[in-house]
Amino acid sequence: RWLTTPAEGATLPPPFTSMRARIPAARVSVSSVMSSHVVCVEPGLSANTLAQLLIDLQISGAPVVEATGVALGVVSKTDLVEAQDASRDAVPLELEDDHGDPVEVVGPTVRELMTRYPISVREHTSVLRAARIMVEQRVHRVPVLASDGRVVGLLTALDVFRMKIPADLVV
Repeated sequence: RWLTTPAEGATLPPPFTSMRARIPAARVSVSSVMSSHVVCVEPGLSANTLAQLLIDLQISGAPVVEATGVALGVVSKTDLVEAQDASRDAVPLELEDDHGDPVEVVGPTVRELMTRYPISVREHTSVLRAARIMVEQRVHRVPVLASDGRVVGLLTALDVFRMKIPADLVV
């Protein structure tokens, strides 16, 4: 809590106490509030499979990682909508294999849709600093990375909201 009534005999901190000491979000690292169960996708995943995954899991996006777990980018439902909108004007391809049989066109992959070099934070970043980054960059989620670049979590705007950070400290 931000304001408390001191117990009898207790004292309040002096008014010159550092901002860092008075604001929990300045002391708390993102690793303690992030979701550590993160759905990550590989870059070769088809757009159709991604769409079904997002629907089934009721999520709006996911980090894109290589096999070692190192972040390559992020992909979201907005990326899918934009790709679908761009394909409306495209002429359907009618392809055949060497035997004249029709070949199904799979469509774009996550690699083609993702935003490369996503806004991210390290696991020891303070929640306050992460909130400022999210506001400045106008993003609702950021991958949380270990020192080796692996995705270890996801911090969302809702995670930050739960910390009850005063708006004047974020902007």
